[in-house]
Amino acid sequence: MKTRSALRVLLAAGACCLAAAVGAQPPEEKPAEKQEKTDAPPRAKSYTDDDLKKYTEERAANPESESSPGDAAAPADEPNADEPGEPPAEGEGRQFWADRAKAQRERIAAAEESIVATEEKIAGLRNDRDPTRAMDPFRLQTIEAETRKAAGELEAAKEELAEARAALEAVLQDARKRGVPNGWLREP
Repeated sequence: MKTRSALRVLLAAGACCLAAAVGAQPPEEKPAEKQEKTDAPPRAKSYTDDDLKKYTEERAANPESESSPGDAAAPADEPNADEPGEPPAEGEGRQFWADRAKAQRERIAAAEESIVATEEKIAGLRNDRDPTRAMDPFRLQTIEAETRKAAGELEAAKEELAEARAALEAVLQDARKRGVPNGWLREP
């Protein structure tokens, strides 16, 4: 009998320990793990359809306030051309932007063609095999002068190409600032 009562006491003590272990809080985290959790960026707010409906209802109820709470620093009457999303001005539709981009691309193509033609001209002058100037006493000086002139034209054409590329980039940047869709600027 004595063993049975000792067994019951042990079972009761084990049940109490088990109940305490199940209901116990988890062991504390190490300080390094706490540090990592505090370094984590805060979670971003996710917006639902309900939030959008609430925002739309608030704007409809309060039409005189056109700016959002985050825009309180900038007056609503003063447009800022540097901010993206500015709508294109009246008359600046798809054709307007396509023509602007096309004009700059044509300027680039013309400058590239000029460079190629001038380089071919210089190569032809360096490999002069023209029989009509064979008896010209100043043939080499004439070829050298024409080569220098063509080299100057080549430098001017390269500068024109750089300017044309910069102008195209300026048109693209202006279009991005005004919120023009990329499809309006693509080559056909």
